[in-house]
Amino acid sequence: MTSLPHTQRSIFICLVLTIATLAVYGQSLRFEFVAYDDDTYVAKNNAIHNGLSLASVTWAFTTNHGGNWHPVAWISHAIDCQLFQLNPHFHHLTNILLHITNTLLLFSLLQRMTTRSWPSALVAALFAWHPLHVESVIWIAERKDLLSTTFGLLTISAYLSYVYHGRAWRYVTTVALMAIGLMAKPMLVTLPFVLFLLDYWPLDRISLGKALPIERTVLIRPRSPGWLCLEKIPLIILSTTSSVLTYTIQNHHGYRTATDVLPLDRGVANAFVSYIRYLGKMFWPTDLSVLYPHPYLAGGQPWKSWQIGAAGVLLLAIFAIVTWAHRHRYLTVGWLWFIGMLVPVIGFVQVGMQAMADRYTYLPLTGLFIMIAWGLSTWFTLLQSRKIVKTGAVVLAVGILIACITVSFSQTRHWRNSVTLFTHALKVTPENAIIHYNLGTTFKDQNKPGRAITHFQEALTINPNFLDAHLNLGGLLIHQGQINLAIFHFNKVLEINPNSTDGHHNMAIALQAKGQTGPMVQHLQHVVRLTPLDAAAQLSLAIALANTGYAHEATFHFAEAKRLRPNWVNPLMAEAEILLTGPVPSPQKQRRAVDLIQKAAQLTEHHDTGVLDILAEAYAIMGKYDTAIHIAQNALDLALKESDQQSIRHFQQRLGTLQHQQSIKRQGRPPPLAP
Repeated sequence: MTSLPHTQRSIFICLVLTIATLAVYGQSLRFEFVAYDDDTYVAKNNAIHNGLSLASVTWAFTTNHGGNWHPVAWISHAIDCQLFQLNPHFHHLTNILLHITNTLLLFSLLQRMTTRSWPSALVAALFAWHPLHVESVIWIAERKDLLSTTFGLLTISAYLSYVYHGRAWRYVTTVALMAIGLMAKPMLVTLPFVLFLLDYWPLDRISLGKALPIERTVLIRPRSPGWLCLEKIPLIILSTTSSVLTYTIQNHHGYRTATDVLPLDRGVANAFVSYIRYLGKMFWPTDLSVLYPHPYLAGGQPWKSWQIGAAGVLLLAIFAIVTWAHRHRYLTVGWLWFIGMLVPVIGFVQVGMQAMADRYTYLPLTGLFIMIAWGLSTWFTLLQSRKIVKTGAVVLAVGILIACITVSFSQTRHWRNSVTLFTHALKVTPENAIIHYNLGTTFKDQNKPGRAITHFQEALTINPNFLDAHLNLGGLLIHQGQINLAIFHFNKVLEINPNSTDGHHNMAIALQAKGQTGPMVQHLQHVVRLTPLDAAAQLSLAIALANTGYAHEATFHFAEAKRLRPNWVNPLMAEAEILLTGPVPSPQKQRRAVDLIQKAAQLTEHHDTGVLDILAEAYAIMGKYDTAIHIAQNALDLALKESDQQSIRHFQQRLGTLQHQQSIKRQGRPPPLAP
């Protein structure tokens, strides 16, 4: 295979990389969205469901949805929705194709910089098939990871063209590509540092000491370190801007953990241990989880002093080794690539509940892969006269790749759906409150309340102050008739956060179930005070006030709900229903109710069978059966058109009742009350 011409060898390598990657990840074409960020990013994100449009692009550039500013990622998801709607199989396909693109780009770049095909191929293969990268590839919400890497590698490619051939437009292209990459995910803020490392090796633009020679087809002019730093200033400005913007947005949305909750020394301690854990999982990728609980946050198990100390000593030892072996510059570059690229996500500034994350390694691990590939290549070259050693190096490399493919294929299967993903995560991280909670919400959505309750309770056993677990558990307990226990959990919510709107709203529901209307109204009033611009909160309070005899106050809040959301049907229908069924009916109230429902029908273009049903009932209450029958017939026609069997049966029965009432009225007898 070594004797293959250069072009044929490259084509062969690219084919192997592509086919094997498809073999590992192709199974995901049958997978579902998972109930962990996929809903936020795609499945329940109405802003992109209509595909690519001026509205969706404008939204992408102006939203902080998800606690980040990454418009390029949103546009990518919108394009998928345009092409494939909400079919998760094709959203997975896009991720796979991006991963293959990144793999081939990485191979091409390394080969271009070093003229070495096989070490470049080994790095690309490890990148393509390493189990730590499964999360970035399979998780649809991590499209941003793949996209930022694509543009990061394209940035390096443009930078190489600039280094090899000069010209300002090539440098401008480099800056533009990095800007796009940062708009996909700000992980690329350390890319200027990576480019500086590449200047050191393999580009050899810095004259510092004696390095092992690299064959070149293009002469590169050496530069001083000062010049190379000056050259990166536009890129550094981009990185700084992106870092400040990201910090500001995440702090505003409450994703950054405050230092009074997680002091800096504990963040640094976890960072040291995490570097070693990443190294360990790179060499022995087992017990992989979608979330690793943070040892110093709620429910975590703090690191022991000896673990922190050992991690620090090991890191220093590796730094010493790569410094000692400075002639092998790939060791220095690979190690600093790994260490440096992880800095934004290692936890010095904590965002989220994770101690570390597989997805964070997507591009940083490339540094370690370079150390491995060029280390094996050096071994191969130094001992090439010993055939058994050469054979051993090849067998070792092939064995590593086969192991990676096998483990990655197995790890990918866990991402089939939310239940398989979270169940596996709990097997490897059993004391994981967030995953118990996620599995609970999944079972809740699947209408399996018993299993959901079990996992919410497990989450609360690990973290008794888990507010969302209390809320969801209380909601399920209401449906099971355990009102007092539900109230206990809602009280816990309000102890944790007295201004929790969900806590007050859910407490109101529980109190209503107990018939305690006074306290119920008080909690709904608290919700309105906290969120006066929330139309739904205004509507809930209006309905509660109307049902407890405070008609005048209710009218004000109905009006507020309609003012805040002028085209919202719900307040119109709720107010109309109260007017029709209230304790003191009158022709004036009935006419007012009909006016409200007519407006709702206009807003829905007379295509909402529920609105038409209540409108028909209103006219029947007023004794206008001809009009009621006409409206009910229109509703039946809509149901027939939509093949809605339940609605068809309902409106057939409704028409029969109305026609019977009309017949009674014509006979001069008082009709029965409308159903």
